[in-house]
Amino acid sequence: MRPADFRVAVSGEGEILGAAAAWDQNAFKQTLVRGYAAPLRRLWPVINGVLRVAGFGALPHPGEALPMIYIAFLCVRDDNPEVTRVILEQIYADRQAGDCRFLVVGLHERDPLRPVMRAFPVFRYTSRLYLVCWDDGMEFVRSLDPARIPHLEAATL
Repeated sequence: MRPADFRVAVSGEGEILGAAAAWDQNAFKQTLVRGYAAPLRRLWPVINGVLRVAGFGALPHPGEALPMIYIAFLCVRDDNPEVTRVILEQIYADRQAGDCRFLVVGLHERDPLRPVMRAFPVFRYTSRLYLVCWDDGMEFVRSLDPARIPHLEAATL
């Protein structure tokens, strides 16, 4: 990752409103498409045609890597949805010139920035978040406030 991979939103007064980085990990980590489930496999050509007409890249062929960039270090003052949307749109616009078709953003189900994703065509991936520790870490685990929203840095998973 380089400093040029970051996008920073700044107010007219010069205050930083938010930032995020586009982390291209394809040189050392890829997600390969092994195949598609039966319904998607049959509709795959139609879906790709619709995606192309709509201005999006096609889904990869089985055996190909999923061309994706991770959104990392997303941080927005006051969880402002408009600032978040603008940052993500700018990163996507910057990367469309290359072969990036997908941005990966990790947000907890209670994250206040999650509704911003409605402005984008998304594939939702639901998972579980576990907290694991050794016996000597239990005091720390008990001290955590369950009302706080975990931050998910998908690029490091």
